[in-house]
Amino acid sequence: MSSCEWKVDARPAIATGTIRLHGLASAPEISREQVYFAFASGRFGYDCLACGAKCCRGYGYRLGSPGATDAQLTLRPAVRFFMEPSGRSGGVQLQTKNCPPGCFFLDAGNLCGIQRNSGYDAKPETCRLFPFNNMSLVGEHLVVAPHPGLCPLEVREGGRTSTDSDHDALFAAMRAHGIEAPVSTAVPSGLDAATLVELERHIVRTSEAFLEATDYLPFVAAQCAATRAALQRQASVSSNGATRDTVPDEDLAAVLQYRALMARVLGVPDLGGAASESGQVRTLVAATPYVRSQLVFRDPKGEGLARAVSLERVPWMLLGLHALSVLAREAGMEQVSYQTIVRLLSDQRPLLTLLSHLDTPVIWRTGQMIDLQFEAPRDWRLRYLRIARELARSPRAASVPLGTLLLDVLPTEDLERAVFLKMLAQRLAGAAVPAAAIGGQGSSYRLRPALQRWAIRAVDAEALATFAERRTGALR
Repeated sequence: MSSCEWKVDARPAIATGTIRLHGLASAPEISREQVYFAFASGRFGYDCLACGAKCCRGYGYRLGSPGATDAQLTLRPAVRFFMEPSGRSGGVQLQTKNCPPGCFFLDAGNLCGIQRNSGYDAKPETCRLFPFNNMSLVGEHLVVAPHPGLCPLEVREGGRTSTDSDHDALFAAMRAHGIEAPVSTAVPSGLDAATLVELERHIVRTSEAFLEATDYLPFVAAQCAATRAALQRQASVSSNGATRDTVPDEDLAAVLQYRALMARVLGVPDLGGAASESGQVRTLVAATPYVRSQLVFRDPKGEGLARAVSLERVPWMLLGLHALSVLAREAGMEQVSYQTIVRLLSDQRPLLTLLSHLDTPVIWRTGQMIDLQFEAPRDWRLRYLRIARELARSPRAASVPLGTLLLDVLPTEDLERAVFLKMLAQRLAGAAVPAAAIGGQGSSYRLRPALQRWAIRAVDAEALATFAERRTGALR
């Protein structure tokens, strides 16, 4: 019996009652209908024995209830010397600090000694719910997503499912003791919380129809159609999900056209290549709800191009993620897994954000200084200044789509183009926004950024490059 099966057997499959969020001052009660799982029920599975119990090696865990603490101290009294206070509103929790090579309770067979001796219910909350303990509160909804990458989740194919990610079983496990760990608060992007959660639930249902597809693009088109309907408050989102036959032709054509533009910007002949590999498509389809949850439910302080991607841009960012997964395969990666997708989203976020705005004019944020002081060859600096000059326009004057601008400015040599593009994406992150998102400049007007924009538009690029080079040298 695999360790994952062994862990799940003890979970009662009950979907009634409420979850109490003890980590919040108000300790709200969350019903089953208020929980949004950012993955399809039963679609992800894991095997702790096969992975070597990575999550139990060198990572600590929180102890919220006295019962969980007592269960550990009964088995290993000396563990108390490795417990530290972890403050929270309304009381103090404890944090157990594990040391490599593994948890104090991990036995030689990579199984949990607490569960073996005292049962599943005695395990710490972190361990009971992992890897599905990535939670945030959006309005009155609890968003539950997989852990970002530590667990090597596997996608179940076709009609196969896993109890590891069964929604009702997970809800019952959360309901049994409530949630002691702090739950972050996020804000919805583009829609009110209830409408956005319903849209994302629709995306989860739709993902099941595309799980065995050989191309990811129709699923992107389906997301575009569903997002447009939700934003325009047109037909209510279907409770039955979609099929591959219901994707609007115009959306699929737009996705194909956008992929062609993306390929030209990246300087690659085609982004179809490994796209027909069904296992890779299946993984990205299954991971899509998780990726979307990281984009549409966001930190309330987020701003700028890379921090707050608008809802209608999310499908295009996923199209870029698909492109990078194709390129990862072409670079030699034998298998694109859930962990691959999560790491690409994290490491390549600025580039993905840039790729998701190729068909729209982009400008520098109002009041934002344009950083010209960085180490780069003079040719790169001149190219960057050409881009900065266009992005320094006012929202009403901005008319050139970002992709068109890049195609006119990017280096032609393959390696130079790729590295320059990533450097540019990093410099735009948090500093540039779509022109349409800016209503006016008056309220955020600042003299220095305004003068800098004037200088970038009016002064010769060679002179600006020389000035920037001297300033960069002076700062060394």
